[in-house]
Amino acid sequence: MAYRKGESEMARKGWYGYPPGPDPEPVVLGDTMHLYRDWDCGTVFNGLTAHRESWMRLHPGEVLPEVLEAEAPSRVVWSSFWPVAPDDTIELLLEQKTAGTSLRWVWRSPTPPDARGVAITRQRVNTKLGGDIRGWLAHVLWSGGDGERAEE
Repeated sequence: MAYRKGESEMARKGWYGYPPGPDPEPVVLGDTMHLYRDWDCGTVFNGLTAHRESWMRLHPGEVLPEVLEAEAPSRVVWSSFWPVAPDDTIELLLEQKTAGTSLRWVWRSPTPPDARGVAITRQRVNTKLGGDIRGWLAHVLWSGGDGERAEE
């Protein structure tokens, strides 16, 4: 079990495996904006909630995040993509702009990975929200469909 800075004295006193005090506060490890030109908040919101499995490409070790909270059409909170970090969350804040919908994502974790893990995770979230969902939105537009995955 990892201890926070300054707790080594307690560990020397025999408090192994029992970190004192309350659970650590989540730390913000990613905070980025994306703009979905010509897309309204409702369509993007539906993609982030009801249609996640239609567009999200998962890497090995990732799982489809659950929707923990949703306030249509402006806010969604996802559970973690990573079973090894079950307490991580990604908050998605949507705002209607003249040019389309802006999306701000905020990744929080009470148990941050090392710097390399943070960089990889930021890249993966940016790819999902900057590329994967855009491809799905374009498919919906060009196919005239509702975003549901066709049966194979």
